[in-house]
Amino acid sequence: MKRQSVIGNVAKDLGLDLRTLSSRKARVDSEGTRKRNCDINLSTGDLVTSERMDRESLCGKKPSCVVKVDLVLENPLELHRM
Repeated sequence: MKRQSVIGNVAKDLGLDLRTLSSRKARVDSEGTRKRNCDINLSTGDLVTSERMDRESLCGKKPSCVVKVDLVLENPLELHRM
């Protein structure tokens, strides 16, 4: 996938208020890596690729490829596994 490709809309999918994403410091954390594959557009709620993603470099020759990311919101703290 190319950089800035839209994966989905977390605000719509999780029923979150767009107006609070920025004030609650919404962020996306990837499991098992410091590399940031995804980011969230705080004005639209879109989950987008932050860099070009390549299946082979992420998962090698594994038959199944799952990228685990968490959406973190503060005040109050919420964690959504995606």
